[in-house]
Amino acid sequence: MEDREAVTPGKKFPRRKVEKYFRKLQKNGTELYVDGEKVSPSQAAAYAVREESPYMADYILGEQGKISQVRLDKVDLR
Repeated sequence: MEDREAVTPGKKFPRRKVEKYFRKLQKNGTELYVDGEKVSPSQAAAYAVREESPYMADYILGEQGKISQVRLDKVDLR
């Protein structure tokens, strides 16, 4: 992961910190998506930090191993 301060599994992070992380990624060329639609860092953070969120983030790597996309997709827990 490019940012060592980024989201760490098992830790709770406030929406503002996650949004700041997504803004940094977007500034470096990363596209953000929720359910296949391009969104802003604010929108992506809203889905990423929901309590018991049914959304899972996939980090898509581009050339040279840099994150090119973050895709938050709803997970069906049936």
